[in-house]
Amino acid sequence: MRIVGDKKGAVLIFCYFVIAMLAIAGAGIFGFGIVELRSASVYRDSTKAFWLAEGGLQEAFYQLRQDINWAPEPVSFGGFTDGSASVTVENLGSKLNIVSVGNYASPQATFNRAVSADAYLIPSPAENTISSGGDLGLWGVFSDLRVHDKTRISGEFEESGPGAQSWFEDKQEGVNSDHTTLKIPDMNDNGTADEFDDFVLFARDAVASEDPDDVVYIQSNNAVLVFPDEDLVGKKIVYVEGSTPGSGDISIIFDGTWQDGEDLTFISTGDITYLEPLQFQSEARLSTMSWEDYSETAIFISAHESVNYSHGQSNFVDIFEWGSTTGNVISNGGISFTEVLTYKEFYFSDRFMNGDFPPGFYGLIAAGQLGDGLSDWREE
Repeated sequence: MRIVGDKKGAVLIFCYFVIAMLAIAGAGIFGFGIVELRSASVYRDSTKAFWLAEGGLQEAFYQLRQDINWAPEPVSFGGFTDGSASVTVENLGSKLNIVSVGNYASPQATFNRAVSADAYLIPSPAENTISSGGDLGLWGVFSDLRVHDKTRISGEFEESGPGAQSWFEDKQEGVNSDHTTLKIPDMNDNGTADEFDDFVLFARDAVASEDPDDVVYIQSNNAVLVFPDEDLVGKKIVYVEGSTPGSGDISIIFDGTWQDGEDLTFISTGDITYLEPLQFQSEARLSTMSWEDYSETAIFISAHESVNYSHGQSNFVDIFEWGSTTGNVISNGGISFTEVLTYKEFYFSDRFMNGDFPPGFYGLIAAGQLGDGLSDWREE
């Protein structure tokens, strides 16, 4: 084949055009590769800053678990010689907010990523299934009392009665009262905590912290009788306040008509008595807080979740019952069980550990220790 005339020039021009296009395409691909490489480097270095922040968060939580007064300082990690994490801790009363900023310096730039999470403060007795500031006694007739997880007693345990038996997974006697009792903060700032007036102000603050539609506040020196009622559905706190210590008692009679999913706390300046005929809503939460004594009586079947705090004593009387309670029993004055033909179990609830406090209990946790894990993790 022969190429003659102007066709030779046309072919040459076409070849130059193809070469130019290939050069442009190559330059574009090369440039795109440079951009992608830079993007990958930025992502890599930013990710390093993120994990430095996460490492600082976990290190801070570990240190605070060892010493609640730990002072944060920059933390360096092996492998990242040019990286560190700076931590700040803010005490919010019921919890510590931990913020960790990861700092990573690459040859191109310095990268900062921040993460935060909350660590809830819990009172020491909240780590126990049963906490008794005094003695713990069991008198039974062919009865079986079983307590899972921790039982802590400042006094002694005594068991008596024909056919009475007990089993404790982890029981310790003679424990310091700091680990078995709860004290009411000095709410009136008179220099003396754990007074009746402190309890009254504490309860009022608990009521004020909730939506007004979610509380029932009764001022009365007489006993108040409470049955399950549709008016109590969705309520958070029922507070009966007497003018003197021991007045303003509450008697609770909740049976199988109580609804699942409820989370209600009764607070009384006197005694609280809880009668459970055929109580079997294990998903319904009913907690109590009393300045005086707490008494609970169950018949036949009972199963529920409850946090019971008594500034006085707690008394459990059960007859012909097969029941279980998931929660925490904290009694400053001591605990007694009277069991007749029963099988009763107590299981630990980690509500405090998870920051899922019963309504009204928030103010009792300002002086405590950290729970088991972090919550509300977020990137700043």
